[in-house]
Amino acid sequence: MYFLPLIALALLVPAAVLATIWLVEPRSILLGFAIEALAFAVLVVSAVMAFRIGDRLEGMEVWYTLFTIFGVIVILALTIFPIFLYFFVFANGFKVIAKEGFSLAHALAVGSCLAIAFWWIFMPRISHLVRGTNWVYLVTYVNLLLFYLAFVASGFFFAAMANLWHWRKKNQDYLVVLGAGLAGDRVTPLLASRIRRGVKLAERSPSAKLVMSGGQGPDELLPEAVAMANYAVEELGFPQDRILIEDRSVNTDQNLQFSQRIIFQDWEKADLRAPRIAVVTNSYHVFRALLVARAHRVKCVGYGAKTKIYFSINAFIREFIGYLYMSRRTHAIILGVCTLLYLAGVIISVTTLGGIEA
Repeated sequence: MYFLPLIALALLVPAAVLATIWLVEPRSILLGFAIEALAFAVLVVSAVMAFRIGDRLEGMEVWYTLFTIFGVIVILALTIFPIFLYFFVFANGFKVIAKEGFSLAHALAVGSCLAIAFWWIFMPRISHLVRGTNWVYLVTYVNLLLFYLAFVASGFFFAAMANLWHWRKKNQDYLVVLGAGLAGDRVTPLLASRIRRGVKLAERSPSAKLVMSGGQGPDELLPEAVAMANYAVEELGFPQDRILIEDRSVNTDQNLQFSQRIIFQDWEKADLRAPRIAVVTNSYHVFRALLVARAHRVKCVGYGAKTKIYFSINAFIREFIGYLYMSRRTHAIILGVCTLLYLAGVIISVTTLGGIEA
């Protein structure tokens, strides 16, 4: 009697939460968590429906077989996909080192995969040698930390992917193209992809302006914004009078702060509506740029330029580390509370057992 209402509720609640976050403020990792919650609800409901319908299909072997096959496919997908993803990231980690050269930033994917392999393959053997309750408590705590990190990383990934998709495509008034370093006085292929994406978006609206944002680094012959504007005009034929220059910023934070000031100085004061702003950067960088924009109360959306997959994976890990640093206080509080609860549980367990085993 209550089966169908419960099924509907299990799907409608996470769907409503997801829709609310997406409409109110999609530039949040909460959007990723909501997507995960809805996906989990769909899997659970599908499994329950399969078993419940299967119990009522006596004599209907074909349908029962179909539901069984569906369940097996779901289980295999949940088992095989993480393994496939692991080796995919590992292989592309080596590829980025081979293509771009070795550096700490380029070794993030390989280093992460090696750390995971060490923990899950060698730690059980070490635990077999190092016996004692203290060691068990320590390993359990580290596993909980890794689970938390994986949960946050998956939420970050889904939120980042969702923010690349625009179901309402509006013409923008200003497109802020973020700088990415120069080779002397010329734009790099990575930066060129951002400029091409910005120009393509600006061409959809005759009144849209490009804001080239980037200062001059110590090894650069001119400000990034100037080189970006030159590329857009000379190589892509974009009108010079539709380009604004922001040439003082040295990081994403300043890119958005200084660009916002230029936009509001240029925006027609007689126009009562606020300007529509979009940030253009490489796909792996869009979400963190939007988080920075949100922190500075810059209302905007993000568009990503295509980037080679092997480079994107490694760069995405770097972006996630950047996000953790941005939100370090929030995660420190959460982990602090969880650690205290875990210690309290350990103390209760030790007290119940009557002492700590050496």
